[in-house]
Amino acid sequence: MVKVKMIDVGEKNEGLAGVESPKKNEKYYPTLYLSTKQLTALKGKKPGDKLTLLVDAEVKGFSLRSTKGKEEEGNYDIEVQKIGISKRTVQEDDDDDKGKKENERLKELTKERLAGGQEKN
Repeated sequence: MVKVKMIDVGEKNEGLAGVESPKKNEKYYPTLYLSTKQLTALKGKKPGDKLTLLVDAEVKGFSLRSTKGKEEEGNYDIEVQKIGISKRTVQEDDDDDKGKKENERLKELTKERLAGGQEKN
């Protein structure tokens, strides 16, 4: 079985130095804006619906900085080129055999894509 590590990409709102903010400890997440013309599988989805995505992307640029005593940090510009949507969410998939099979299929596809490296389809 191939394990896909899911990474929480949320960041806590640091706020302004010395200013208390009611949302200071609230996480915010990057957002991907897509139209149903770009991804027809989004038709019928509503706010709050959960999706499991498989994404082919290319790093287009980056800006990194190093500070004494800290790890290198920075930002990456990533161009999303292809997206696959699982019919079920990860949480649902863990609940039954059909979902587990779908998850395994996506994990195998991910493994194949990673093994292909920079190869484009």
